[in-house]
Amino acid sequence: MSRSNSVFTNIVDNQADDRIRRYNRILEGINRIFSNVVQAKTEEELGNACLSVALEVTGSQFGFVGEIGADGLLHDIAISDMGWEKCLMYDRTGHSHPPGDFVLHGLYGRVVDSGKSFFTNEPSSHPYSVGLPSGHPSLTSFLGVPLIQDQKVIGMIAVANHEGGYSCEQQEDLEAIAPAMMQALQRKKEEQERMKAQEALQKNEAELARAQQISQIGSWTWDLVTNELTWSEQSYRNYGLAPGEVKPSYELFLSFIVPEDRKRVCREIEKAIESGHKYNVTYNIIRRDGTPRILLSENEIVTDESGKVVLMYGTNQDITARKGVEEELKKALETLRYSEDQFRGLFQNVRSGVALIDETGRFAVVNPSFMQMFGLDNELDILNINSQDWSRWEVYGEDGKLLHVDDHPVRKAVKTGKPVKGQLVAVRNPGANELTWMLIKRRTGPERRRPHIQGNLHLP
Repeated sequence: MSRSNSVFTNIVDNQADDRIRRYNRILEGINRIFSNVVQAKTEEELGNACLSVALEVTGSQFGFVGEIGADGLLHDIAISDMGWEKCLMYDRTGHSHPPGDFVLHGLYGRVVDSGKSFFTNEPSSHPYSVGLPSGHPSLTSFLGVPLIQDQKVIGMIAVANHEGGYSCEQQEDLEAIAPAMMQALQRKKEEQERMKAQEALQKNEAELARAQQISQIGSWTWDLVTNELTWSEQSYRNYGLAPGEVKPSYELFLSFIVPEDRKRVCREIEKAIESGHKYNVTYNIIRRDGTPRILLSENEIVTDESGKVVLMYGTNQDITARKGVEEELKKALETLRYSEDQFRGLFQNVRSGVALIDETGRFAVVNPSFMQMFGLDNELDILNINSQDWSRWEVYGEDGKLLHVDDHPVRKAVKTGKPVKGQLVAVRNPGANELTWMLIKRRTGPERRRPHIQGNLHLP
């Protein structure tokens, strides 16, 4: 009897020792997983560390860790190297490719669909088995555990080929470390997403700063509750300051504005604060180095629930160069108008007959002296006549011979596009007996403009 008690005691002691070893192995595995959250640089690197722990805890030869994507496929985070490079899996379209995106069916699908762990030591004959893909390592036993977050299956861990097959102990051990794996992987995923978002933000900020520098548009924000004013780097430059050189304030802003513009700008800002008014105001400033500049400022407002303005933000742009161009253009237009007025006066009062004839031979513009030479009372009489109607006037050459209409100097200039340097002709107006002798000087218009003939007809 005492011997039986001794054997029983040894069995109990061995079972207790085994539970302690399993418990310690699980704790060590969990500690390794969480320590790798900090050490691992990528989700894949952390996944490999998690898979290594799972293989050691369960005594398995190979396995994988995967997450379910938005496309419904199981995307591997980590996978054992054991012969997988030769394995071809099948995607949703039926095409085979190396492991990466698994269609959820078979033993894997059983774990994900049910949300429960299970193992089998005869995987090839299991009802859910769909066989192994080409090149897959042989499978003598299988254990799968779902990764669950907020009562939803987000992935799974699968291990295979434990010597002698799996038991409830290996299933319990893997279930014990699965929550730690899920938390660690989610934390690393969120960390990487934050890093990507931060990198994108930094890139956008750099591009914005570059764009502001090129366009000379700075941005600003004024918190009216805390009276805190912030400037972008370009705002500092617009006022002749190095970015971050001083702490911006409303008083500093006003100090740059020339006295004659300061009151006007203050009124616009006060109206914006009192009534939510948006302004578009141009003002002159003097930078610290004495350089005068012209800025254009625009604003937007933010109000609280009561409608009180609590925040203003907007832009300021250095438009000095643009204003300079506008002034030069204004002066050029004034000069052009003056020149046009002078030309118009000369055109109307010169004793020489002046005409502008287009490429069709139609008179576009004639002056009063031209009208008088040809005995016309109404300008429309000549403007409605084209080159085909010139036969109304008899034109004689310098030798006194009647010229054919196509030999008329203006007609020839229209047809050939070549200028007439000077030609003496006589013209007999319709119904008149007298000849009027004229010295014709013609030139063609610039090639870049619409073809035309312009020139003077002088009475000799």
